[in-house]
Amino acid sequence: MQTLENGIKVPTNSDDYDLTNDLAEMGDTTNVIVLVSGQTQRDGLTKYSGLTVRRLDLAGCPTEVWDGAKWHRSPVIASTELVEDGFWDINGGLMRTVTDGFTQVTASFQMTRTGPDIPVTTGDSVIIIGAIPAGFRPPSNASFIAVVHSNTGSLYAQPQLILNSGGSIVARSTSGGPITLGTGYTVFVSISWTI
Repeated sequence: MQTLENGIKVPTNSDDYDLTNDLAEMGDTTNVIVLVSGQTQRDGLTKYSGLTVRRLDLAGCPTEVWDGAKWHRSPVIASTELVEDGFWDINGGLMRTVTDGFTQVTASFQMTRTGPDIPVTTGDSVIIIGAIPAGFRPPSNASFIAVVHSNTGSLYAQPQLILNSGGSIVARSTSGGPITLGTGYTVFVSISWTI
């Protein structure tokens, strides 16, 4: 038998004729994903390094790969959510993925202001959008620096954004003085957290 680059074992011209065993060995090495109804069926399989199963009992039907010592579950997009608000034009949204039992939310979107100007000061936080739905909210306030472009496209400011556990997003100036998020200005949001 010879092993091809994709891992499949096939007979060579010099092998003894043993059709049943040759076909069985070739079938066992075809690297197909095995569908399993749950953990019990998965654990009953003969394990080899690289064995890949698809769990039909879990949301999103994730794949799991045996590395010779343990199972590794691939990330699954459990759900996505669009962000909406009456005073912003928003592209992108929130994505929730599950990997090895951990749920991660990634917020990746841009918000262009369509409503009136919002003054943002260094001392106070101004609620600019109440956009994060339940099930996607961080367990505690998540703070990061956002990028803002003016309506002419130039970099305007870098306010501190706080994604709070109550679902709203607030902004605070980090430039040493008040800033204004004007009509036509775009705020870029990119942050992840675990829930």
